[in-house]
Amino acid sequence: MRLRRLATATLATAALTAGLTATAAGPASADRDLRKAESGSSAAARTAGQEGEQKIQARYTVWATNVNVRWNYPNLACNDYPSTTNCQLIVGKVSAGQYFNVGCQKPGQPVGGNPNWVFITTSSFSGFMASYYIEYPDNVLPDVRWC
Repeated sequence: MRLRRLATATLATAALTAGLTATAAGPASADRDLRKAESGSSAAARTAGQEGEQKIQARYTVWATNVNVRWNYPNLACNDYPSTTNCQLIVGKVSAGQYFNVGCQKPGQPVGGNPNWVFITTSSFSGFMASYYIEYPDNVLPDVRWC
């Protein structure tokens, strides 16, 4: 039950910080999505909300150690074009094996040849991270919406 509350709180935090509309899903849908998220796979967990809205939340990890997660709210430059210059405030770090939720992806300052950044949420913080560090073979993450 504690894990379910944590997953729900994490989803709500991601939705609010990414500017998404928070909607309540039915209990059966929430249980099904929680089981998918707990499986540890990178597959997206989908939640059907009110008015047919779908949210996508995907779990990933990084291949590096101490990868910076940045956020300068309310600095709109950070949200418009994530970069080390526009998002100077480091709100946290993630390392290999530490899973986090990806709410959306968008173009920003290229890092390692990858032009995309992702908005991630952990149980402790939320912010933008260069997609280059995500443990995935392509620059674009599947089933993750564009911000």
